[in-house]
Amino acid sequence: MLEFYQAYANYHDLMADYRGVIAFVAQEVNGTTITNFNGVEIDLSKWTRQLWSRRFKNSGHRKLDRLLPSPRTSKP
Repeated sequence: MLEFYQAYANYHDLMADYRGVIAFVAQEVNGTTITNFNGVEIDLSKWTRQLWSRRFKNSGHRKLDRLLPSPRTSKP
């Protein structure tokens, strides 16, 4: 587990730092940022940003579709 804080940083800044740490550690430990998980090759230096609600909807959890607000209609 990794936990850190940065003054005046928002979550975008922290996620960018976290992605950099993951890629750096993978490179230092394994000599590459590419790893395999369940037969799927994953490059730990390349990340895809997605809304968590969209990830649930695309993962087959259909019962959650009714519970999750649509990103377009959700209120701040």
